[in-house]
Amino acid sequence: MTVRDHRFGGREFRLGAREVGHLHGDRQADIAYPRPVRDAVVGGGLAGPHHLFPDSGWVTYRVDGAAEGGGHGATGEGAGHGAADRIVDLLRLSYLVHAAALGRREDHPELAALDVLAELESLGLDPDVTAAVRARVA
Repeated sequence: MTVRDHRFGGREFRLGAREVGHLHGDRQADIAYPRPVRDAVVGGGLAGPHHLFPDSGWVTYRVDGAAEGGGHGATGEGAGHGAADRIVDLLRLSYLVHAAALGRREDHPELAALDVLAELESLGLDPDVTAAVRARVA
């Protein structure tokens, strides 16, 4: 994983040539998924559709709780699971999906030891999100 400046400001996270997501300061995260996973993330209330491209595979998580679709962010979070934790989980989920795809399609020996399904289970996400990722990585 590499971190660098994002072309529209903020910090960008990449796995190889793939952008996993980026942060806009401390107010918003935009995160990339394959469309079926994105639909499960949005449907599970973990984030909203992307603020500019709502029909894409991207989601937006706004820290102030005002994500598109409402209710996503610091307000409404479970006890002990704040906005920063949610952003880390969403970025980690994107990383796992992209790592599984790269591991199947390209020579990435560093990803061979990654147990994507075990890592996925450790996130403790909504069952529909877990099922959508399992369908992509199986």
